[in-house]
This record gives sequence, structure tokens and C-alpha cells, in this order.
Amino acid sequence: MVRKATAKISAFVALCALVIVLAVGPSEAKVSQGAMERAWERLSETTGFKASLHLEEKDETNAYITIENGAYKVVVFRGLLNVLETEDEIAGVLAHEMGHGIHGHLESAMKRNVGIGLLSVLLNELLDNDTVEVAIGLGATLAVQGYSREQEVEADDAGVEFSYKAGYSAWSLYNAIKRMADNGQVTSPSGFNSHPPTERRMTRLAAQAEGWEKSDVREKRKSKLPEKEAPKPKVLPVDGFDPNGSDQAKVISTYPIENGLKNVLGIIQRDGYGKYSSGRYKEAAASFARGVESYDGNYLAALWVARAYQRAGRKDEARRWVDLALSINEDYRPAKELKEELR
Repeated sequence: MVRKATAKISAFVALCALVIVLAVGPSEAKVSQGAMERAWERLSETTGFKASLHLEEKDETNAYITIENGAYKVVVFRGLLNVLETEDEIAGVLAHEMGHGIHGHLESAMKRNVGIGLLSVLLNELLDNDTVEVAIGLGATLAVQGYSREQEVEADDAGVEFSYKAGYSAWSLYNAIKRMADNGQVTSPSGFNSHPPTERRMTRLAAQAEGWEKSDVREKRKSKLPEKEAPKPKVLPVDGFDPNGSDQAKVISTYPIENGLKNVLGIIQRDGYGKYSSGRYKEAAASFARGVESYDGNYLAALWVARAYQRAGRKDEARRWVDLALSINEDYRPAKELKEELR
């Protein structure tokens, strides 16, 4: 009897997956696997959270975190990438799942699952009635699937914080959930559903996003120039390409730095350009500025900070940043041209 009970408990725990199920119909893929992996790397570096990331070829709009062989594992279904549209949005979802892991939500939920599973097994053994086990098992699944409302709120707050600190928009998770809601997934207010009702959830996420945007961290990043004049880097030659005449991300490939940092700078540059292209010039300036903070020889990013501030109507800030670009690379023609425009 003990062996049989133990086997049933193990099976029950395995079936009680801690998932966020967001089921909608399939659509064309908009977020690449590469974008998801870039977001994961930045979030992992920011939080220090150790886990593995896996993509499952399933149509469900679904992501979850679990523990497998004593290690954290985050799983994303292909359907989620098909619905989301930006790297920021997948970053928000991944940061939410990391929040569950960092705050120990899985361990507390697993303890609840084991206790309810044991009750189901013992009643079935005593009454020898499969119907009892099925009924209690179903109720247990509804009661413990996912997390408490408090844990979901805590994971949402972590999702906003972690994605913001990793260099993504503070609105990453908000936009991801709105995207999914627009595709037909609205969270139920049922007591068995661990997610807060969508309207209340979105209101809190918006407040959190606004708070982080107004935080000291944002203000320090927004306009701080390096205290010392950045050294002029030696340019690595690239056949058929003149970095002194280009304002494109390829300039980064000529920096005399290791490839890992080049990849990070490329991600930051694309993030800033996406905001610039959509008319969010102040946000774009903050993103490009992070590129200079990450590498003080990044004259390309300094140019784009200046351009963003020019579009935002802040010419004094634009002049400061274009001067910085030229202090790094005095031969940089796009910066010279912009300086003439700002006279």
C-alpha cells in the first residue's frame, strides 16, 4: 500500500504543472527564438538567477517555470512567440517567470500539491473508489494550479523591475499581457484562477511601470554623461566599410572590444532605434545612453542620443552628446553634420 501511495503521489505532483495557460489561436510568428534568447541572457545577467530556458513547439500561448532534477527550468511555447510582437514583450514574460523562481513560489506551491495529493491517495485506498480520487484530484488541480494572487502580484512586480533594469521598457510585461488580451485571452476572476483579474492587474502594472520610469535609476541613466572624456578607440578595419561615415549598427563591429560586449551594444542600439522609429524620443535617448554607459568608446550611440534629443526639442542636450561623439571620434562625419544642424 505504501509503495502504491508513493507512486500515486509522484504521479500527482508531476501532473500539477505550475503554468500560465493563455490559450488563443495560432498566428504568424512575430518574435524570433533569437530575440527570446537575447532577452533571457540580459535578464539572467541582471538578476543573477540561474535557470535553463527551453522552447516547446506547441501552439498554446503559454510560459511557465518549474523545477526539474533540482534545477529551475523556464519553458516557453511557440504559440507565445506567435502572439507577442517585440523583444521587450517576451522579456516581460520571462522576467515574470523569473520572479516566481526568485521569490520561492514554486517550492511553497509544491508543498501544497503534495499535501493534497496524499489526501486523495489515502481516501481512495480507504474507500477503494476511483470516483473519489478523480473528484478530489480535479478539485486539487483547480485549487493549486498556478500560484496565489499575492504570489502573482509579486511576480508581476518583479517582471516590471527585472525587465526595466535589464534595459527594456518598464511597460514590457504590461504590453505583453495587453497583446494577449487583445488576442482573446482575458484572465478570469474565478477563485481557482491564480492570476488577478485583467483590469486590476493592468492597473497595477501601469502604476509599477510609471514608478520605475520616474525612479532615480531612470533619472541617472537618462542624461548622465561619462565624467571623463572617453578615449578615441582604435578602429578595427572591415572590408568595404567606412565606420567614420556610417550611422548604422555595423559601426559596432569595428570597436576593439570582445564579441560579447559587441552583442550587448547591438541589442541596446536596436532597442533604442525601435523607440526612435516609433517617435518615443526621450525613451530612445535613454536607451542609446545605456550604450555609452556600457562602453565609453561608443560614438555611434552618442550620436543617436543627440539625434533623439534633437527630435525631442532638447537642443542643449543634443549638443552635449554630439560633442561627446566627436570627442571619442573626431573624424566621425555623421556627428559633424549633426553639429552643423544644431548651430
